[in-house]
Amino acid sequence: MIEDSPSAPQPDAGAPATSHGLPFSTALILTILCAIAAVGGSYGVLKSPDSMGAKAALSIITLIAVIGLGYSAFQLLLALVATTGERRWLARDVSERRTGERARKPRDP
Repeated sequence: MIEDSPSAPQPDAGAPATSHGLPFSTALILTILCAIAAVGGSYGVLKSPDSMGAKAALSIITLIAVIGLGYSAFQLLLALVATTGERRWLARDVSERRTGERARKPRDP
C-alpha cells in the first residue's frame, strides 16, 4: 500500500484554480489602450503629410500597438475564462454545502 508522507505538501481542495495571466480589469484597460493607439497610429500614417522618417516611426509604433492589441485581447479571453471557471467553482461549492430540504439528493441508479 502507498501511504501519504506527512512531510509531502497536501493539495488544498478548498481553493479554486489560479489564473496565470492578467486580471480581467487590467487586460480590458490594456486592450482599450492598444486599440486606441493602433487606430490613431493607422490614421496618422494614412493622413499625415509629415516626412517619410516620421511616417516610418509612426508605423513602427502602430505595429507595436497592433501586436500589443493581439496579446491583450488573448489575455482578456483567458481572464474571462478564468473568471467564469471561478464563478462555477464557487457556485458548486455553495450548492454542495446545502443542508436540510435544499440539500442534494443522491441519484437513483
